[in-house]
Amino acid sequence: MEKLFTTMGCIDDRRVTFAAFMLEAEADVWWTKEQRLLCGTNRQITWEVFVETFYEYYFPTSTREQLESKFLRFTQGNKTVTQYEVRFTELVRYAPHIAAVDGPSKCRRFLEGLRGDIRSRLIPLMLRDYHELVERAKVVERD
Repeated sequence: MEKLFTTMGCIDDRRVTFAAFMLEAEADVWWTKEQRLLCGTNRQITWEVFVETFYEYYFPTSTREQLESKFLRFTQGNKTVTQYEVRFTELVRYAPHIAAVDGPSKCRRFLEGLRGDIRSRLIPLMLRDYHELVERAKVVERD
C-alpha cells in the first residue's frame, strides 16, 4: 500500500482514509473498533499510528521476532546465489535494523549465509556495497 500511495503522490493526511476504505470484512470491523479506542485517547490518527496499530494487531511482535530469527539463521545451503539472494531479500524485511540500508550490516549478514567455498573467496575483498557483493558472489559461483 505504501508503494501505491507514493506512486499516487498521496499526502499523509489522506493515507489513513484511503487505507481504511480498502479494509474489508473482519479488518474493517477491527478498524472501526480501533478507531473509536484511539479517538477516546485523544491521539491523532496519523499514517504512522495507523500502520503501527495495524501491525500490532495483524503482525504481532512474537511473529515478527520469529521471522527475524528465521532470517538471522538463514543460509544459502544448496541454493544458487540468485535463489539465495531472492529469499534473503524476502526475509531481510523482518530485520529492519539490517534492512534499513544496503551497507555493512546487510553485506555482513549476506556474506555469513553464503556457502563456505563462496564466502572464503569474498571475505578478503571486504565489500561494503550490497549489490556489488551479490554480483561478485554470482561470479565466484560461476568459476
